[in-house]
Order: sequence, then C-alpha cells, then structure tokens
Amino acid sequence: MNVYMKAMRLPFLTGSLIPVVLYGVLAGKGSWLYLAVLLTMPLALKAIRVLNIHYQTYDEIIPAQALTIQTHLALGVVMSVALVAHKLVF
Repeated sequence: MNVYMKAMRLPFLTGSLIPVVLYGVLAGKGSWLYLAVLLTMPLALKAIRVLNIHYQTYDEIIPAQALTIQTHLALGVVMSVALVAHKLVF
C-alpha cells in the first residue's frame, strides 16, 4: 500500500476520538470536562492536511510528524487537566 492510501485513512482515525468521548459523556461514564480533549482536534486536522498535500516527499511531511507529536502531548495534558478538575469540582 502506498503512502497516499495510508494517509487517506488518517481522518477516520482522528474522527474516531469524537464518538468515543461523546459516548463517555452522554452515557454518564465521564464528566463534561472530558470534552476538553476536542480542543486538540485542530492540531490533528492540520497534520492531516499537511500530509495529504505533501505525501510524496519525506522532507515535507516532517511538519506533519511534528504536529502529530504536539497533538499527542496536548491530548495528554488536556485530559490530565480535565481529570484533575473533575476530581476537584465533583
């Protein structure tokens, strides 16, 4: 499978975060504060856009790789803050 076809699957993987978080909140399994993880979506979507445009050259996908790392770090920080806030508030 070529790199372009692999890149086309990424929006579905990124979009899978939304239903999981929404289910957790709507089913009462988590706090509404967990919706804060959706703040990381712009970073992920920007990485996908860069990858879809520059999928043929390795040097030009480095910003997409950096955005992916930033997305993972931001997701961890935001989720940690939401969990701590949930414990403090509720």
